[in-house]
Order: sequence, then C-alpha cells, then structure tokens
Amino acid sequence: MLSFASHVTFPAVASFLVLYAQEIGIKNIGWFYVATGTTSLIARPMLGKVSDRIGRRRALLACFVFQAVALMTLAFATNLIALIIPGTLYMLGLAMASATTLAIAMEQAKPERRGRAMATFSIALPLSNGVGALICGGLVQWIGYVWMYLVLACIATGGLVVTIANRSHLK
Repeated sequence: MLSFASHVTFPAVASFLVLYAQEIGIKNIGWFYVATGTTSLIARPMLGKVSDRIGRRRALLACFVFQAVALMTLAFATNLIALIIPGTLYMLGLAMASATTLAIAMEQAKPERRGRAMATFSIALPLSNGVGALICGGLVQWIGYVWMYLVLACIATGGLVVTIANRSHLK
C-alpha cells in the first residue's frame, strides 16, 4: 500500500507535466526531465541508506512530505525553474520511498512467504502508474491541471496518513 501510495502521483510528473507546461506557456520542458532524471539517478543509490540511518517511518514521512509539497508547488508554477525545483524535490521523495518500501517489504515478509511478498510488492509500481494515469487524466478533464496537482498533493498526504496510522509497524 505504501509503495502504491508513493507512486500513484508519478504520472502527473512524468507524463502530464509536458501538457501542463504547454498550457501555461513554458518552453524547453526537456530541461525539466534532464534535471529530474539526473536527480533520480543520483538520489536512488544515495537515499537508500537514509532509511537505514533515520528509520523507515521517518524516511516515509519525509518522502510523502516532499511529494505533497512538490505537487502543491507545481500547481502554481509560472516558469521552467518553478517546475524544476519541485520536480527534483518530488524525485527525491520518490527515490527515498522506493528504497524504503522495498526494505519494509523484505523485512516484514515471513521467510516462507518472501516470494509471494515480493510479487505483491512488485505489482504495486505498474498498478500505481496505471491507476495514477487514469486519475490524472480524469482530473485534468474534469477540473484542469492546477486542481489536478492540488488533488494529487492531497493523495500524497494520504500516504502520510497511512504511514502515521501504521507507525507501530514501522521502525
């Protein structure tokens, strides 16, 4: 559930941002993907160790806060830099979430059920991307890009609530 929650908003950053930038008149959007892709590439191996040091719960809290703030900020972007900064913040949160939720899945799986646990964990990513794309598309059509990003910030905040509600299971 935590992996799903941390990735369900990703289509808004990975796919729908191009259309949003076009709508608000931002050119050269390719630089957004250079910055966020580089952030993801560098952050994933580095941030994987952070949850070992600060604990799984704190790492997840940070990732959902980063994502919620980034999505809220994207809603009010007016130039390329205003897209890149929250985009990189979002990718930092996503990188930490990926490593942390994988560690949680491995730690909490019973030894005799690790294969089943990893299969369940592995389906969260493509499922969240598919569901997230449907949510984003529906929201854009219904209420527009700005409100889509604000609603998705609320969804990221939902991941924060799930983390807090399960704090006794996360160290």
